[in-house]
Order: sequence, then C-alpha cells, then structure tokens
Amino acid sequence: MSFIAQKEVPTHNLRRATIANAVGASALTIANGVALQPGATGHNKFVTVSGTSNSVLGVVTSIEATGKVVTEVTSVVGTNSALGSNNPYANVYNDNETNANPWKVVYIPSNLPIDYVADTSAATGTTTNSGGLGWFNLASGAAKLDETSIALFSGTQGQFWSYGAITDPISNTSQVTGHWSKIL
Repeated sequence: MSFIAQKEVPTHNLRRATIANAVGASALTIANGVALQPGATGHNKFVTVSGTSNSVLGVVTSIEATGKVVTEVTSVVGTNSALGSNNPYANVYNDNETNANPWKVVYIPSNLPIDYVADTSAATGTTTNSGGLGWFNLASGAAKLDETSIALFSGTQGQFWSYGAITDPISNTSQVTGHWSKIL
C-alpha cells in the first residue's frame, strides 16, 4: 500500500517528472505510493526513489508512458524493457533520460499540506514508542517507513512526522498517519 494521501489532490497540483536511468541500474522500482527524490548522474532533472534520510520530493500517484497515464502499469524499473517490444507502452530504449518518449511519474509534491496513511516495516509498537508521536525515516526502497527509526519529538527530525498508529481494529497494525517533514 505504501503512502496514501488522505484527501483528493486537484489535478493542477500534481507534477510530472521523467524517471532516471538510475532506477533500473540500481534495481529499484518506482511504483504508485512510493516516495521520490531528484536523482540522476550529474544532474537533478530526473527522479528516483527517495533515500532513507534525504528530503522527499513527492509521492507517486501514477505512471506515464508516451505521454499518457497507464492505469494497468503500477510500477516500473528503469526503462521498463521488461514489458517487451510488442507492448504498446514498452520503452525499448536502454536510456530513459534521452529517449523521445520517456517513462514518467505523476506525483503529489511533498510541500502540499496533506496527511498520509503510511505503511511501516514492522507492526507499530515493535520498537518502543513507534505507535505514538514521532519522526520516522524511510525504509530502503521508499515504499514504507522504517519502524525502528522512530525518534521522539525532542529527537532528530526524520523525513515523516507521525501522529501515531492507526487505531481502527480492522486496519493493518503496521500503519501510521502523518505528513512529510523533510521536503524539497
């Protein structure tokens, strides 16, 4: 599930960015609900998954190919050549950064005042205080918060401020609600 915005975001507030080649080279997957940061070799006009302590650019809401949102594709690895050349959305180039029709993401900028429901890497409470108020950093892959990274309010500021664990008894016990705190 990753990061889910708790209110609808108007289309005019969404942003688009080309996926960096580094995603495929480092075998990291960009998927819906994953946190992003700028990242490419020597320049920052492309995006990749966010690191475990970097500022966050935004959260992916969809994947674009050839200028269109592709609803049946929810994740992409680099140039996504795995789709095969017969797929109409396949990017058969090995360089997404110079391709005429690159893969892109549509994302919610992290500076918008939006709360998210976020998955944690373990059940809240596994690490003392992780179900309460505090700072979290991302786990590797940027799809979840690292449950062991919890820092209390007086501690070191993390990437995400949590209001605490989700208390609905039907909900997943590995979720918190909060907002981004280290933003670009």
